[in-house]
Amino acid sequence: MENSQKMRYQITSELKEIIKNSGFSLNKLSKICKFKVKNIYNINKSINENHLNILAKILKFDKEKLGLKEIEFDYAKNFGKYSYSKPIKFNGVSKEFAECIGIILGDGSISRNRLEIVIDKRDVKLRTHIKNLFNQSFPINLHEYESKNSNAVKLYYYNKNLFNLLLSFGLKNGDKIKNQIKIPYWIKENKEFMIACLRGLMITDGCVYYSKRDKQIYAKFTNHCFNLLNDFQEIAKILGFDFVKANQYNKALYKKDQVARFINALNLSDLKQVGDMV
Repeated sequence: MENSQKMRYQITSELKEIIKNSGFSLNKLSKICKFKVKNIYNINKSINENHLNILAKILKFDKEKLGLKEIEFDYAKNFGKYSYSKPIKFNGVSKEFAECIGIILGDGSISRNRLEIVIDKRDVKLRTHIKNLFNQSFPINLHEYESKNSNAVKLYYYNKNLFNLLLSFGLKNGDKIKNQIKIPYWIKENKEFMIACLRGLMITDGCVYYSKRDKQIYAKFTNHCFNLLNDFQEIAKILGFDFVKANQYNKALYKKDQVARFINALNLSDLKQVGDMV
C-alpha cells in the first residue's frame, strides 16, 4: 500500500474528458470520491494511484486503456501554474503585518506553500479589510473562493516565498492545534504590535456581545489551541485587560470599564457593531 501511494500518473486530456462527461459536477464528484477532483481537473499535473483507482471505479472506466504515464512526483510542479513563486516584496514589520499574523492565527493557516483564511462570506467589510491589510504588507492580492454549500469564503494565495517568509516570522506549517501555535515573540516585544495582533485575533475568533441578563457588554476570545489562549490572556494582561477563563476554550473580559477601553484600543467597532461579532 505504501508504494502505491507514492505512484503517480500524468493527467491527460482524455482523463479530464472522462471527468467532464461523467454527469457529475466537480463538487459532487469530490464529495463522492472524498478528495478534490476539481484540483485534478483544473490545477494538478499528476494524480496518485489511489485517487485514480477510486475515479475508475466510480466513473467505470478502464484505467489501463488510458495508458497514463507514470511520473516521478515533484509536489511543487504538481500545481502547474502555481508551482512558480513570484518574488515577494515585503514592506517590513509593521502593525498591519502584526494584524495579518493575528488573522492567520485566528481563522487562517499556512500549509504546502499556501496561505488560507476562512471567514463568513456575508461579512463583506471584513473581507475587504483583510485583503487590504495583506496588500499593504507585501503587497499581494488574495484570491477568493466562495463555498456554495456554506456561508464561508476562502481567501488564499499560493507562493513559496510568502510561505517561507511567514514561517520565518513565527508561524507554523500545518494544523495549528496539533502544533500548539503561539503568538510570535517579536509581537510580544512591542505594544503597538501586541494591540494589532489582538485585533486580528478578535476580528476572527473573538466576539463582543451584550448580555441581557447582566445588562452589560462583554468581550470573549475563543480558540481550541491552549498555547494561543494563554498567549492572548498574557498579552491582554500586559495591555491592562484582565481576561479570565470562561471555559476550556474561552477567555472572557467582564470588567465594564476594561471592556470599553478594550473595544476602543483595538478599534473593533470600526469593523463590526457590538453584538455582531459572533
